[in-house]
Order: sequence, then C-alpha cells, then structure tokens
Amino acid sequence: MCTVSFCKVNDQVIVTSNRDEHIQRASAIAPQKFTLNTTHAYYPVDPQANGTWFCVKQNGEIFVLLNGAEFKHIRAANYKKSRGLILLDLLDNSQPILEWERFNLDQIEPFTVVAYTENKLQQWRWDGSSKSSKELPINGCYIWSSATLYNAETITNRQVWFNKFLQEHDGKPNANDIIQFHTQTHLHDPMNGLIINRNDTILTKNVTQCVLQNNKITIRHLDQMSQNWYELMEPMA
Repeated sequence: MCTVSFCKVNDQVIVTSNRDEHIQRASAIAPQKFTLNTTHAYYPVDPQANGTWFCVKQNGEIFVLLNGAEFKHIRAANYKKSRGLILLDLLDNSQPILEWERFNLDQIEPFTVVAYTENKLQQWRWDGSSKSSKELPINGCYIWSSATLYNAETITNRQVWFNKFLQEHDGKPNANDIIQFHTQTHLHDPMNGLIINRNDTILTKNVTQCVLQNNKITIRHLDQMSQNWYELMEPMA
C-alpha cells in the first residue's frame, strides 16, 4: 500500500506495489480469482477487513491503493469503511472513472488510487475533505510513495532512485528489472529503502506485480515474511 510504480514499455503494462504494514497485521492471502457484482477480478486479500490494496479486473484494468493523499494526515478515531473495501467498490463498475467522480467518501480515511482503466492512467486522491483526479500520459514510468510513511524529502529521494534506475535501463525496464528495484533498492536503509523494517514494527510484508501483455494477465506476489512467491496467469476477457 505504500510504494507503487507504473511502467508502459512497448506492448507491456507493468504495475508493482510494496505493501508496508504493522507486523501484527495478519498475513495477506495470495491473489486469486473473485466474482464481484459486475465483473471478475484477481487480488490478494487483507484478512483484517477482507479488502485489498491491489486488484486486476479480468479485462486487464488495474487498481492499486496507497494509504494517505498528498500530505500526512491525523487519523480519526473511527472511519466508516476500510479503504481496501472502497477500492473494490470503485472498480466494480463498468465506468470506474465516472464512479470515482460520484462516489461518496465521507468518513473514509485519506488514500490514493493508481488506476489503469479505460485505457487511461489515473491518479485519484481523497484527502478527507475533497477528491482530486489527474490523468497522466500513458507512455511512461511513474512512482508513488505513501505520505503516511514517507516525508517529502524521502519521497523526493525515492523519485531520484527511480529515475536513476530508469536511466540504467534506457527507460525500458522489464518486469524482472522492476521487481529487483522494488526488492533490492537501498537495502542498507531499513527506514526508507524500498523494503523497510522499522524496529520490527512497520515492515514490508508483500510485493505484488501485474504484467499485461498479449491479452494475458500475469500476477506475481511475494510474501516477504516467508519469502514465498506466488504466480497467477490468466487470459484477459
């Protein structure tokens, strides 16, 4: 939920996410296929609320959640609904962009969604009082870091690391290159590297990646605690 990258390289779309959570939060269930009201989708499950942070619709649309909006917020005592369930509500619609515009987010904790939907790359943010949306050029590479865990200086540093990584790969990294970036960058810095471990309290628990190519969905999912990798491959429909 806390670091996301998007790259469109030639005929591939590659979306990768690192999920940083409290050590006591239950381990996620590996990605599998689910039937929603209007679509089929593939996603890992956070057992705490039965929501998710990374979801791929059967048609190849991808939605990834980050905690927080542009700036770190003060948490309220209670919220109406888990953000991981809100993500499922948003994507379970034939027109997710329109659904975002009309969706009521009152009493929902701030979040960011990176959405590859309707052949567009969207950034949606809710800061607790207002929504924003931004469409980004589809042919490029981007990185997001959660404002709830990383201050402005660290977010800028991570962008610099990502830019250097892209330069080293001539702006065209493949899926394995991006996994390496998400799992090996600044391992000497467990506070702010891509894989974190903050005093055995907050740590990276999962790395999840989806690759779209040739009308095929490939999802790779790492349980960082057990070091087990899971892979799912399905045709788009």
